[in-house]
Amino acid sequence: MKLKELKEGYAKLSKKYNLPDFKKLNEAFEIDRIERDTDNVLREIRKTMMDKIIGYIRFVEMLINPAQAPPIFMIFVKEISVRDRGVFENVYKNLIELELSSLKLEIDYSEVGEAETIKNIFQTWDNLKPDLRSVLDIMKKNLNSSPSKKEKGYFG
Repeated sequence: MKLKELKEGYAKLSKKYNLPDFKKLNEAFEIDRIERDTDNVLREIRKTMMDKIIGYIRFVEMLINPAQAPPIFMIFVKEISVRDRGVFENVYKNLIELELSSLKLEIDYSEVGEAETIKNIFQTWDNLKPDLRSVLDIMKKNLNSSPSKKEKGYFG
C-alpha cells in the first residue's frame, strides 16, 4: 500500500470514527511503514501500533524481572526504590491491558473495535510518556552511578 492510499483510507475512517490525527499517530507509531495492501486498514494500523507496545512490554519485563535479562539490566535496576518499582509496574500494567484488548480483536474482528482500540492505544501511550521518560531517567542514573571497572580490585 502506498502512503497516499494509506492516508486517504485513514482520512475516511478517521472522520467516521473520530480517530487521532494521521501525522500524530505516525509520529508516535510509524504507521507509514505499512506496505501490505488490505481491506482492513484499521487492523493493520492497530497491529503496527502494537509492535511498538509489545517491544516496550518486553523491555519493562526485563526491568521488573531481570533474572533472564542481559547483565546490563542488573545495573539498571540495582538501586530501584519502591516508588521507582511502582512506576515500572504501572507502565507494565497499562501496556499489558493494551495487549489484551488487541488480542481480543484477533479473535473477533470488528471495525468499530479496531477504531476504539486505536484511540485507546494512542491515548494510553500519550499518558504513559512521562512514566516512560522516568523509567529511562532511572536507568540512566543507575548506569551513571555504577562503579567503573577501574575501581574494582585485582583478583590475582
